Amino acid sequence: MSSWQQAADVDVRRLQAAYVFYTDRGRAEESAELFTPDGVLAIVGGAYDGEVHRGSPEIVHYMSSVARDFATAGVTESHRHHVAPAHIEFAAP
Repeated sequence: MSSWQQAADVDVRRLQAAYVFYTDRGRAEESAELFTPDGVLAIVGGAYDGEVHRGSPEIVHYMSSVARDFATAGVTESHRHHVAPAHIEFAAP
């Protein structure tokens, strides 16, 4: 693996870890800041399957509404993602 691939690999893993950390703690604004301004969060599976949220305002709104839904349902503990190691392949720098 070249040095640029190693650096990119570390960056992707750090991004994934930050997303899980902030999202599992209901920190919607910080989660949304991990996306580019035109970023897209597409939900696959679960109660929100098929929803697509574009841009920071929509992503923050969605994540905040999920936290409210959990609270309304009586879920008071943090949600936890279980993330397996990522397999990352880079075609070009």
